Amino acid sequence: MKTFSAAVAVLAAAVISTAYAGEARTYAKIPAPEDKGGALAPEALNALPLGSIRPTGWLGHQLDLLTEGLVGRLYETSDFLRDDNGWLNADGEGWEEQPYWLRSFVKLAVLTGNRRCLDVAKKWVEAVIATADTDGWYGPKKLKAFTTKDGRVISDIWPHMVMGEALLAWHDHTGDARIPELLAAFARYCNRLDSSRFLRRDAEGGNWHYAVQCDRACDWIPSLHRLYGITGDAAFLKLAERSYIRRRRNGTTFLDNHTVNFAQRFAYETYYSRQSRDPAQCGSAEYWYSLHMLGWGSDHPRGAFAADECARVGCRDPRYGTESCTWGEFTRAFDILGRLSGDPVYADRAEDVIFNNYPAAYTPDWKRVHYITAPNQISLDAGTDHNYFNRAPQAAYSDKLYRCCRHNAAHALPVFTEGLVCETSGGGLAFRMYAPHAGTIGSGKGKTSWNLETRYPFRERLTLTLENAGTRGLWLRVPRWAKEFEVGRDGKETLAKTREAGVWLKLEGPWNAKETLVIAMKAETVYTRWPRTHAVTVDRGPLSYSLAVPEIMRECVQPTFSYSADEVVQIKFPEDAGGTATRMTEIVPGGDWNYALDLSAPPEFHVRDWSDDCFTASNAPCEMFVKGCRLKAWTLQDHQPAALQESPVYVTAPFERLRFIPLGCARLRLSVLPVASRDEKAARWEKVPETTKRSERPKIFRW
Repeated sequence: MKTFSAAVAVLAAAVISTAYAGEARTYAKIPAPEDKGGALAPEALNALPLGSIRPTGWLGHQLDLLTEGLVGRLYETSDFLRDDNGWLNADGEGWEEQPYWLRSFVKLAVLTGNRRCLDVAKKWVEAVIATADTDGWYGPKKLKAFTTKDGRVISDIWPHMVMGEALLAWHDHTGDARIPELLAAFARYCNRLDSSRFLRRDAEGGNWHYAVQCDRACDWIPSLHRLYGITGDAAFLKLAERSYIRRRRNGTTFLDNHTVNFAQRFAYETYYSRQSRDPAQCGSAEYWYSLHMLGWGSDHPRGAFAADECARVGCRDPRYGTESCTWGEFTRAFDILGRLSGDPVYADRAEDVIFNNYPAAYTPDWKRVHYITAPNQISLDAGTDHNYFNRAPQAAYSDKLYRCCRHNAAHALPVFTEGLVCETSGGGLAFRMYAPHAGTIGSGKGKTSWNLETRYPFRERLTLTLENAGTRGLWLRVPRWAKEFEVGRDGKETLAKTREAGVWLKLEGPWNAKETLVIAMKAETVYTRWPRTHAVTVDRGPLSYSLAVPEIMRECVQPTFSYSADEVVQIKFPEDAGGTATRMTEIVPGGDWNYALDLSAPPEFHVRDWSDDCFTASNAPCEMFVKGCRLKAWTLQDHQPAALQESPVYVTAPFERLRFIPLGCARLRLSVLPVASRDEKAARWEKVPETTKRSERPKIFRW
């Protein structure tokens, strides 16, 4: 948890006190350029143009899978993406699904250079531009004048906030001048809207869509600021100010009970602080993030938290999960906040999400997604009404269900990839997150290129080859978990070495025409204790680990659910007549899962054979072995692990040698486990019901 005083400015070269896994750390920021009083305060780090980074190694393999997976082929199968949709034909139906998908798809196409995807992206962008009206509106006409049940007419501009990002990404790739012109005309349209039509949430009744734009009113502020930087057009600043004023105000204690809303909203005031220069707004993102994670993520590893879709009273256990869209929104927010502040903690958080939680939202081939990913989740079946906020199915994987996640969740990996490296105000290179890639910056004689070879996060060694770096400074993030960080030249000369974690390590030029730097980090295997129940997670470096529960993957037909008067569920699996039924992928356990761990000996770490298809249980590149024993009192409830009770827990069963694999490789996941004890004074667990009635489950948490 990280704390800010209201006086801390986001652009100051400040030192901020931070705690990670209970240990205090000191984080030094990259200083921002001098604020000369322009319309916007400068960012500490500048994003490289999209396409400057080309993924290689395991990262390239995963993105290639995406191009043939759900995002890269979704336009062929999704009813929302048919040629008659309102973003390709203004008279058609359209909302957020199309912009969500296109935002991911354009970035994926440019990052991979996939010709098919680039051609499809161009077709879409051309069609979207062609929907422009003379008054500045573009996109579906039905969103322009949206009539609520109480008779008010409003404009629904939430989807445009997302579409603007997709178009800006294409502008990055092509330099198409029509895109800033289109978006400037739309900004003027929005600025002309009467307050009765602009970002209203108080109209009575009607489609729930209209209220979303008020919850997410500031989501486009980073894009508006960027457009102002491109064009100098003050209409973008006026629209940012107007959106900020009309945003939904903060709640009473917590910010938002909706998982995706929170992942977007927590950063809004800090985004706007570039324009307002209000120090209190600078620290707002960290305040809301820390409070939320303390309340709902206090025993969830690596940035996960218990909300499913919406947080509920009493539902804090790691058996509850996080909606898949959240991983993309978190990654985007961490990218933007990291550039604004220069604080390396946001890169740590992005790695936590991408390496540990995000891969499990998809099947290993990236062709199907599910709605909920939880730290403790051992049955991804379609036929059980698990105790999640929404009704089943939520855990099984599908390429037809989960409307928003199917179109939006893929955003995380492209955003992570394009943000691996940024430029400092002095022309230096800041290596924020670590994954294999090649990159370039500049042009002509000033062009610098580099190549980063690594199997990180499964290994802690990186080789960075620089060409024509000249006098550029290199800023290397020392992860907050690192016990030691060393940089050598050609594997011989030591250039720098530190044991201070969570800082930037700066290396000065001038550099030879070609340089090879070897970066070695020291990781430590630890048990992370969680204060709420005193359960533990097995951690090493950037990765948390899960008990290696044998996974049985199978296909099924999408079931139907009905509920009796007291909301007892009845499930029916229809016949797959003619092979036309919607099919889903289930993963169920093929062995025991309910174990408690003996902490008397440290975990044993072992390296396994390498595969770029590394986020699968069968190809896990490393493993841990831990001593533990069966805990029969830990039973299933609603076909998921029952909520954890107090540790240490009294056990009598014999100890076994248990295998753990990286959490990001495990679809069946047991990553927060009780602690075993032979002491008869230790806790005894109470028996819990095997199933619960939906009508008796906790309700949404209102704040």
